Amino acid sequence: LYTDLEVSGVLKTRKYSEQQLFAGVSGGTPTYKTDKREDNENFIELGLQHNINAKTGFGLSYSLGGLNSNGNYLNWGPNQSENKNTTVNDETIITNYRSYRSGRYGLNCFTGFIGGSNIYLLAYYGTTAYSGRLAKDGSDALTAAKRLDKQTFFSVTWSKSIVSLKYSYEKNKSNDALYSYANNIASLNLKYLFRLN
Repeated sequence: LYTDLEVSGVLKTRKYSEQQLFAGVSGGTPTYKTDKREDNENFIELGLQHNINAKTGFGLSYSLGGLNSNGNYLNWGPNQSENKNTTVNDETIITNYRSYRSGRYGLNCFTGFIGGSNIYLLAYYGTTAYSGRLAKDGSDALTAAKRLDKQTFFSVTWSKSIVSLKYSYEKNKSNDALYSYANNIASLNLKYLFRLN
């Protein structure tokens, strides 16, 4: 029986040697700066795990972090595209396009079950707020609101010996019309243990 507190974090830098930043449009063709895209990602997570008895316990977690990126985005506007550049100055360059901040609350539980099997439950809720990225409507046009996603996830797993069954449900609700979705996943896993002499 124990209570365990864990603090973890990550600092990550990615440099994209072949991704130049957009500078504008000239004669219907995008122009680029000499600057290259660079992303800096940072996260910290707090986790508390407690065993009630030898077979049952639960955990709580919270994570906070985000991505800071100089990457920008060229939006061609509602009346043109890269292959159809007929409206002058209809395009927009969106700075700070990929940067976001996110937070997530999580809960997990496990317990012994009938016949020596085990049940595992996992759930979390999180939000991702983009600091520069504008959401698009159903017509693929930019709105005045910045993109905000809300994620919900739940899974239940039954396992015994070499067999486990898992069901998971994931839902993302976004004010960007292209990024709202729901997933239902069922899986069967078989594990075979052997020894090499």
